[in-house]
Amino acid sequence: MSISEANNETAPKRRALGRGLNALFGEDENDHPSPYSEAADLPDNDAPSATPNGRKLVSISQLIPGKYQPRHHFNTDSINELAKSISQHGLIQPILVRPLNDGSDSYEIVAGERRWRAAQKAQLHEVPIIIRELD
Repeated sequence: MSISEANNETAPKRRALGRGLNALFGEDENDHPSPYSEAADLPDNDAPSATPNGRKLVSISQLIPGKYQPRHHFNTDSINELAKSISQHGLIQPILVRPLNDGSDSYEIVAGERRWRAAQKAQLHEVPIIIRELD
């Protein structure tokens, strides 16, 4: 018997990696469904919109910058880079807005002013928005 054969007989067999956390905890994932997966499937009915989840496409001219925007300076190079990406891939994440209470069909940007500025540079005519009633 060679040394390598003797080592193989006495050494315990190693178990393969990649068995996941269930191998450690012994629980089945499906026993405890995630509340986040269920919440993602529910419609968001608290926002006025043509669609049940408060999303729609609007003219880019209907959006105005938010008065509570913490940024006072927008890096031109960064905006140009984002505009190039938007031209290639489209605006992936909608802009979060709230309706103005002045009787117009305009919206104030709550989150996404950089995307809005870049979309203007990319010469988009419509952008996706999510409407929320916020104070």
